[in-house]
Amino acid sequence: MKINEFIVLEQFIVSRYTMAILPYFLNSDVYAKVIEEDGEYIVKKTPTDIVKQSCDYYGSSYRG
Repeated sequence: MKINEFIVLEQFIVSRYTMAILPYFLNSDVYAKVIEEDGEYIVKKTPTDIVKQSCDYYGSSYRG
């Protein structure tokens, strides 16, 4: 699926290629616009959710 020529993802884990995670507002929903070295994506999660899930994935926590 594409929104305004962005590839839309359901899940995303931050990597060393991730340069930014920005809020992306569409209608009344908040998604994340992820900018990586190889392109830009829209993720159907909030930026905070992506960071929290990435922390869990790498064995850490959002709270520290």
